[in-house]
Amino acid sequence: MPYIQYRDAYCEVLYLINNMQEENKAKISKKFIDFLKENQNGNYKVGNISLENPETLKKETKIILSIMYRNYFCSEKEKIELSQKDKEILEKMYSYDNIFNKNMEKDEKKQDIIPIENSLTKVNIFRRLINGFVNILKRKWKK
Repeated sequence: MPYIQYRDAYCEVLYLINNMQEENKAKISKKFIDFLKENQNGNYKVGNISLENPETLKKETKIILSIMYRNYFCSEKEKIELSQKDKEILEKMYSYDNIFNKNMEKDEKKQDIIPIENSLTKVNIFRRLINGFVNILKRKWKK
């Protein structure tokens, strides 16, 4: 069961698909549209949204629209370019050198930290005052 935000986004995407030109609707898979219809939130009312004003769209709707663009509206050349960009980004993020360097930087930062004295050995002034009052009260109650 998809998350509620995505179920609402499916409603928005279906609204946008229904308002598309017929030639663009024909590019979208019937199976994909059926999936959206099955998983949409029946109680969600689509507000005033449009592709001209992306701020009116939910984040999840934008994600689904980007997937639709890649799968149904991109040319083969664009698909290849986008997949190469994705591959480069993933290689940068998960390359052995970057992972190793990040770990080394963390270790160096840990070494730069100066050990702090144990706070239990130094009692701050408020704690000393409270302890003093407690000791006075104990002495008075013993009498």
